[in-house]
Amino acid sequence: MRAAIPNMRVYSIHQPHSDHLEAVKHTMRQIGPPVIRVVDCGPYWVAIEGTHRLRAACDLEVPPQFVVHSPDEDIVVSRMDIFSMFPDGTHILSAREVASECLNWGGSCYQIREDGRLACEEAWVTSLPEEAPEPVWGTYS
Repeated sequence: MRAAIPNMRVYSIHQPHSDHLEAVKHTMRQIGPPVIRVVDCGPYWVAIEGTHRLRAACDLEVPPQFVVHSPDEDIVVSRMDIFSMFPDGTHILSAREVASECLNWGGSCYQIREDGRLACEEAWVTSLPEEAPEPVWGTYS
């Protein structure tokens, strides 16, 4: 796991569903901070899971923990909730491909605060803001 980077933006996959979000909040109150897998796109991260955990962490002001994947890592999508988003039967994709696809599904944008908590910047993102740079697919720390 990697520490959150203050001011980093994190894009979620899709919008949370209110009934499931309440259940996730209930669980988070009991077990604590969530762990969320993200892809390092240079100037921002793309969450490849955890839409409801991101929103619950934001609402409850619980700093999430992140597992950060480099763009060239293989992601086994057949073991993830997002598997249904790949109807062609794809089982393994690069983190870059998964992140690129996830950015098309209309999620939310969060900014990591100095204390690690999340601020919801935009509730419905269908594309990157114009001021957001394109992903930098290079070497990551």
